[in-house]
Amino acid sequence: MSNKAFLFALIALTLSPFILSLKAQAPAPADRAALTTTLRNLEIEEPNRYQIIKELLDIDPQIGFEVLRDNWKDLRSLDAKIALLNTYLASANPHIVEIAYIGATDPNLVVQNFALNLAESVSFRSFTDDYDAFLVWYKTAHTKPLKEILTEGITALTKRYQQADDTTRELLLNQLLNRNYSSPTRIAKARREAVLSSSLLDVIGKSLNTDATPNALQMGFQLCRLMRPEEAFLKRYILPLCKHDQPANVRLQAVAVLGRPDCKWAAPAVLQLYIEEYPDSLVYNVGQTLSQIGDASVIPTMIGILDTDNTREGALIIGNVLAQLTGVFINESHDAVWWREWWRKNRTRLPEEIRSLPIPKVNVRKRQAQAELNNSFVRSETRQAEGTPQSSYWLLIPSTAGQQIGAGFGRQRVVQDNPPRRSSGLGLLIILSPGDGNGAIQANQWQEIVQTALKGKYLVALPVAPRWSADQKTTWLTAANKGQVKEARFLTEAFVNSIVTDVSTAYSVDSAKIFVMGANDSGIAAYSSILDEKSRVKGAYLYNGTFKAAQLPSLKTAKGKKFFLFHEKENKQTPYLSASTAQLLLTQNGATVKLEELKTALAAEFPPKVAAALEWLESGK
Repeated sequence: MSNKAFLFALIALTLSPFILSLKAQAPAPADRAALTTTLRNLEIEEPNRYQIIKELLDIDPQIGFEVLRDNWKDLRSLDAKIALLNTYLASANPHIVEIAYIGATDPNLVVQNFALNLAESVSFRSFTDDYDAFLVWYKTAHTKPLKEILTEGITALTKRYQQADDTTRELLLNQLLNRNYSSPTRIAKARREAVLSSSLLDVIGKSLNTDATPNALQMGFQLCRLMRPEEAFLKRYILPLCKHDQPANVRLQAVAVLGRPDCKWAAPAVLQLYIEEYPDSLVYNVGQTLSQIGDASVIPTMIGILDTDNTREGALIIGNVLAQLTGVFINESHDAVWWREWWRKNRTRLPEEIRSLPIPKVNVRKRQAQAELNNSFVRSETRQAEGTPQSSYWLLIPSTAGQQIGAGFGRQRVVQDNPPRRSSGLGLLIILSPGDGNGAIQANQWQEIVQTALKGKYLVALPVAPRWSADQKTTWLTAANKGQVKEARFLTEAFVNSIVTDVSTAYSVDSAKIFVMGANDSGIAAYSSILDEKSRVKGAYLYNGTFKAAQLPSLKTAKGKKFFLFHEKENKQTPYLSASTAQLLLTQNGATVKLEELKTALAAEFPPKVAAALEWLESGK
């Protein structure tokens, strides 16, 4: 495939956010002759390509389909064909099956594969390895409405899941997660509606137990977070798994599903779990869920817990939740007395049923002695890079890091008179979590990786993607999409730099070993963070990471930086083409890039892959 083909295919992958920003409107009158001329001359150099795409979406979808069908063979560029296939899919054109057939019967293999992937995205089946199955499916599907096609695909997948063994279930869950349900594109919305209208989530909900494999359990909970199911489902399947008698890995992932503003009904149960978990490590995850729910009625009880554990550690751990609920800057001097006074002064701004609540006496277990905590191999802290709740992140600290120079959080740090000695030369890995961006739910997994695969050589930061508004569509806001959320006070690029500053002030960090990691849909944010002109990040590790040049800073800033790309050849959500294009363009701009095919994505193989990637980023060889 030519370099030019790579570039235009990349444009195809970047069009979805643009497409989805369009409001539903009546189709505009179409000039078939003019549209035909436009399509036949569509090239990557076309300066008005976004306007052309908008015009394609504004016209009557029937006319748009007919013009594409009648002129397909006369299109001058295979790159344009790929871009158009992606555009018609994102807009959920009612003739999408016929459009897929046009592409799948094209003479060019690259176009065929793209079209078969398109068909897979609405059928929930695999056609790239069974072309005859595609032809059979097409014969019946092309006469049906898109909603019916999606419904039939989900129904068939649900049946296969029920009858599958553990290995096949993992493959099916991976297939589901490799689809886009959360972007504002019409096809993503239609997919999500199809899943929610089916019995699939009920079937998966019933399988979320200790009989499931760890991979299936993790992917099942991840799908539940993506789908944002209604209250009835959450009460039936998720809430019972949040009880303290459930295994830690189960309740940890279950409680994360409830971290939504529309789950205030779950706040009492989550608060009870917080009390039962306190002061063990899982309390951080539960506290994050309480913050995300945002129910002010838990404030008096949280102050009551601080009354019982009125220590520096208690002020930081409990204060982190209270700060995110109230908007107060976190500070270790904010003890139980301070928060009682805050409650007295500020509760009048809350509804009557909340401000009348008393501060109860709460019994919680005694925490470990500080000396015992300091001797553990990997410690964890919840910090705030900018001293605000929206800049929260978890920091995993190996014993080799020694003690931090200052106590406190972010810009609220209080420097000690006689700071303890710190070690030198630790690397820093900042992980931008995919999906909902909640780094807290990955903290336990990464603690083990820090201890074993990374051998205590790295500090690991797990940011929690800030939620600036209830209807925020993009998890990690960057300079390319900052206009989507006017309430945002900082972007991901600045967040990452603030984490680097915060960690470097507290611990000794080797400035040559500051790396960022992104996976799947957080790939764009990871690329943006290292390519930002003010970035202090020296390398990036992308695990099936999305690359869209049009949504990134100037690639000229890639010069001298290192990128390790692990990517599955058969990944449907983020095609391998995305990684190949990244390698091409970044190398052209002076970066050192290694692209390695990810043949399997088993959980057991993940830690050594991380270690290998970081070792390469350190040396570039």
